[in-house]
Amino acid sequence: MESVGDRLRAERKQMNLSQRAFGERGGVTEKTQVLYEKGERAPDANYLSRISGVGVDVLYVLTGRRDTSTLTALEADLVRRFREAPDAVRVAALAALAAGAAPAKYQQDFKGANIGQQVSGDVTGSFSINMGSGRKNRRNAQS
Repeated sequence: MESVGDRLRAERKQMNLSQRAFGERGGVTEKTQVLYEKGERAPDANYLSRISGVGVDVLYVLTGRRDTSTLTALEADLVRRFREAPDAVRVAALAALAAGAAPAKYQQDFKGANIGQQVSGDVTGSFSINMGSGRKNRRNAQS
């Protein structure tokens, strides 16, 4: 199981910062940053507040759950467009995102799918694609 220190290290690396530079942003020394990442010392509220101010997801660091209450401009645009879209487009968008996030060996199952086709199911298991004419093309992604 990932610890606070593991998640803190992951956030630091995502920002491409050294322990010294990251610690400075949190108002601590490099040595203290090392101790936090090793799990030998727990970060205090002042440190967490400071790193939150430079873009660290403190909820993730503490709990392992991502903070979904703050969206980037791109994410907000995506949510707005998703909410405004007809149901068929929503389904197709979710299928495209699921296929894009799937391991490469499963992505081949989505080649040739068009916007407007209804796709349902989990790309890691069995799923079906409604081709619009009532016929279904069944694939098993676990094969």
